[in-house]
Amino acid sequence: MGDLCADCTPLDASRAESICPYCEEPTPWEKVRRYRRNHDNGRVEVLYYCPACRGVLEAASWMER
Repeated sequence: MGDLCADCTPLDASRAESICPYCEEPTPWEKVRRYRRNHDNGRVEVLYYCPACRGVLEAASWMER
């Protein structure tokens, strides 16, 4: 088996740098903030947002029981 090309090599998460698409500030995963809301029916909603401009970067929802 040969080596993977640069396009197929998995990204090293410890070296990955993210840029906020709204304010263009560096936003590494360690600095991303989150807001979590629990509902009575067991649903959980989480918003991940930029610490600099508070722009929402990702939203997630799931059921907990």
